[in-house]
Amino acid sequence: MKNITAFALFAASLAFIFYNSNAAPAKVHHSQRQATVAHIIDGDTFVTQQGEHIRLIGINTPEKARGEGKSKRLAEPYAHQARTALTTMLKNQTVTLKFGKKKKDKYKRWLADVYVNNVWINGKMIEQGAAHVYSFPDTANANTYKLLALEDTARAQNRGLWQLPRYRLNNANIMQGVTKKLVGGFHLVEGKITTVADVKNRLYLNFGQDWRTDFTAEIRPQDRKKFRAAGISKSNLIGKTVLVRGIIKPVNGMMITLTHPEQIKIIN
Repeated sequence: MKNITAFALFAASLAFIFYNSNAAPAKVHHSQRQATVAHIIDGDTFVTQQGEHIRLIGINTPEKARGEGKSKRLAEPYAHQARTALTTMLKNQTVTLKFGKKKKDKYKRWLADVYVNNVWINGKMIEQGAAHVYSFPDTANANTYKLLALEDTARAQNRGLWQLPRYRLNNANIMQGVTKKLVGGFHLVEGKITTVADVKNRLYLNFGQDWRTDFTAEIRPQDRKKFRAAGISKSNLIGKTVLVRGIIKPVNGMMITLTHPEQIKIIN
């Protein structure tokens, strides 16, 4: 079993190089330190003995139940299992925290790659299917591609949360109108791009015949340079099957805004 896990991590470290043929930054971490885990909040956040809140960077797990009474929000599917998975790996452990350029999020939580005896916990959560990859323009780095490769394997083998309907892969070519249960949530969508429209330097990747009702992914003018640097442009997207990831919003049917190249994978 150890050999299989080691091979999977080694394969992922190679696979990220070829993921979309994107060039990844050479330097991932800028500082590091150790801490002892005191309490696990959920599948991607814990508190140290010093009272610091640590958020595992590059991943996201289902939200636990919050609030009371009318404002109570039920736990998302697989939230309990994700917290249990992180607890198993981190309870009372002394961990190494490695930080990138962006060290804290808007909630003042430290953003870190977490290691226990050189085991990368962020990657293990993805590998087990206890979390999905979740990146932003200012947090994506070379490790993001490793996480994406691990996620591909976890999805293919239906591990963890990937067994559940909530996290199924959506077919972009048959998505029409607005599906309320999808709007506002993070989803993976795969399909063949039928047309690419360039409107005032904004790219619209259309997956159907009517852009007013079909699924669309957009690349904003201020982000196009990053995509071109990653080899993704209007000319090489038409007719391609791609997988996109992000928050779905109700714009001319349903839409995902792509802010950084790690959100799109060219399948063929």
